[in-house]
Amino acid sequence: MNIQYRVATLNDVDRAFAFSEERFDQNLPEMERMMAMWKVRWRKEAITHYFNTGWSFVAELDGEFAGYFMAQPFIHFRGQTQTVWVEHLESQDAPVTVGLIEIVVKVAREKHMQRVLFSSDFEGALTVWNPTLVEEEVFEVKTTKG
Repeated sequence: MNIQYRVATLNDVDRAFAFSEERFDQNLPEMERMMAMWKVRWRKEAITHYFNTGWSFVAELDGEFAGYFMAQPFIHFRGQTQTVWVEHLESQDAPVTVGLIEIVVKVAREKHMQRVLFSSDFEGALTVWNPTLVEEEVFEVKTTKG
């Protein structure tokens, strides 16, 4: 198993969208599924925005698309100087999820960000980073000491 991670580019938008679309609830009737897709975080315009920031990554397993996350930094939020927000993370399995989380935390630390915010969907995968619930559905992983 050879997982490769790299910065996402605009060339990856269609593959990321197709990956998420394929994994989206196949049990819904087609019309309901199409309407539900209007509310997903991984709409094509969202993927395009986030992949253009340079903070998003994709994972490939033996050359096949295996996952991605969409993220961007923002400043001066809740008294913190630098924060990275992970808008969406999706992968084919737990090892890829953990690898993608590890990358965003490591990159944030290297760029001197103070924390990374994740949705509660990833609570189980975040345990190694000692997450703190800061909002009803948002977990914080600190990237600095203190």
